[in-house]
Amino acid sequence: MKNSSVKGKNNIVAGRDVNNIFQMQANTQEVELGVINDIFDFVIKEAKNLDLDDSKKAFTSDRLIHILKKININFCEKNEIVEVKQYFTDLYSKIHSVEKSFQALNEDDQQSIHFYVSSKYFDLKRSEMKPIEILKTLADIFMPPSNVKNPTYVSIAQSIVLFFFDDCTIFEKTLDESNQHLDLFADL
Repeated sequence: MKNSSVKGKNNIVAGRDVNNIFQMQANTQEVELGVINDIFDFVIKEAKNLDLDDSKKAFTSDRLIHILKKININFCEKNEIVEVKQYFTDLYSKIHSVEKSFQALNEDDQQSIHFYVSSKYFDLKRSEMKPIEILKTLADIFMPPSNVKNPTYVSIAQSIVLFFFDDCTIFEKTLDESNQHLDLFADL
């Protein structure tokens, strides 16, 4: 009887299997790219349908003037001012969504979150970080570790920080904001 074993380069069956694996991987990648494009198309369409009218109404010219004053008080370098303005411009609809979600929380939860954010802000401020670094580091505290590379989480985390910047929980206040702030120790 003849020896039927085949070794190395003469193994035709193994070569066929390798070609099948490469073909399956190429087909899988093509399908995945199609899914990715479908998801991006869906997200873009949904983003356009987002309540942009409500978001635009939330940022009236008075509010934008307030934000601009606050940016100018807290950020001294021109490139930082431009960067923070860009954050507000790029994320304004998400900031509005954060505001709506925050307002839906009960008062105790709101106070707890305000305390947490302001506490983290003061910790970072004492470390003598630059304001722009504080702004970015604060966004990191809202990031679940498993989503640090997810752009949606990154933009929402930054939107949360900008919301608290706008509502005066963090960073220096304008003169108008300082006059409205209740100081428990003022009359002592």
